[in-house]
Amino acid sequence: MRSRAFAVVLVLLLAAALALWRLRTPFVASGGGAGSASEPKPSSSSSATNTASPGKDPLPIPDPPSGRWRGLRLLVAGAAAADSEHPWIEYLRKREATREEWSRPSINLDLKDTPLSDLPGVFSAGAGLAVRVDPLCAPQDKTMTFKISELAANQALDLIVKMAGLRLTVGNDGVMWVVAPEGRAACEPEFIEDLRRWENAARRRVTSDDSDVTSPETLKSYAAQRERVEIVNVPFRDALTTLSNTFGLRILIQANAGTADATEALCKTSVTLVQEAVTMEEALREILTPVGKVCELTRNNVIIRSQSELEEELKRQLEHQNARRKQTAALQAVRNRLIRLDGSPLTAQDIAVEAAKQAGIGVMLDPLLSASAARWEAAEAELTLGALMEALATGAKCVCELHEARWPGFDPEVEGWTLWLFSSPPVLPK
Repeated sequence: MRSRAFAVVLVLLLAAALALWRLRTPFVASGGGAGSASEPKPSSSSSATNTASPGKDPLPIPDPPSGRWRGLRLLVAGAAAADSEHPWIEYLRKREATREEWSRPSINLDLKDTPLSDLPGVFSAGAGLAVRVDPLCAPQDKTMTFKISELAANQALDLIVKMAGLRLTVGNDGVMWVVAPEGRAACEPEFIEDLRRWENAARRRVTSDDSDVTSPETLKSYAAQRERVEIVNVPFRDALTTLSNTFGLRILIQANAGTADATEALCKTSVTLVQEAVTMEEALREILTPVGKVCELTRNNVIIRSQSELEEELKRQLEHQNARRKQTAALQAVRNRLIRLDGSPLTAQDIAVEAAKQAGIGVMLDPLLSASAARWEAAEAELTLGALMEALATGAKCVCELHEARWPGFDPEVEGWTLWLFSSPPVLPK
């Protein structure tokens, strides 16, 4: 009897343990339907090309009693439709046509104390082109004195406007306007300032041409290269030219404003150097040491400086490195801010705007993202901003970058950060 009771108790305990184990086991949705959409996997490198890679993305956290998951998952991936016309494209076409029209004719001008408000008549008579002047920036006492012959009309107008401290723009009406240098003029579209930022961003994001930059491997070969050098009683500048031609590396002389005269005098000093199998560094040391100069092999140049100039440059480099370290730390702190999302379906714009709001930063969205098919589902999802940027870049097939708020400008008084989403290059087609 006792053994039977003991067996019953043992079975009950095992059943209770099995039930408890099932409650603690993560819920896994079965295949099929929207609920089976898989969690997006973070890419191996950060989409934000100027930031450090984020930490591991949090996985959906199960809620066993109801079987409801918590997290963010991609329902539909997709870039902006290729045939979607950008909201700015109509204005850009007008602007391009106007600029093309102004680039063709040339003009002769002989202006003396001519009121700026007379510009429309001047260019209409001289080149058959229409230009308007914003009354707010053309008081009657503002005049121009200008004389040129056979200059392209757009260049002539640009010179006049710059001399007056004003700005050229193409208005919504497709006509060239002279307006105030700052802010948005009444003749311009509402999105003009955003357009300027996008165009500046495009210029900043374009990779510089490194075709003329010497690789580290090539620099090592230059450092080891030995040649015969024969320089006999020639000016210092000509000696440097000979060394440059012999070793195939450009040589520059660093001259601060206060030492320009001394550098010019140095370049006229006579130099003699005859050696067999010498490296460029050895040859330069022979002619530089007597005149108190040192040389530095950089990415694509040999730079000649005085010792004090070298120390100043090293100090600047150290300050720059410290500033970069602080910027990187601040950037990573922003990327680590937690964002909480809930809702379905969510577009890239929905997520970016909410993320920027919660992170306390600005947001700049490519208007083409509104045409993206990408959609997400979120249920009490909590992710870092960096992980969220990865998810957006992967799902919407876009580029997601975090920049200082002043970017793409350089205004040191502008603080904070801005989240940028590029669905395509900001340079739009004609």
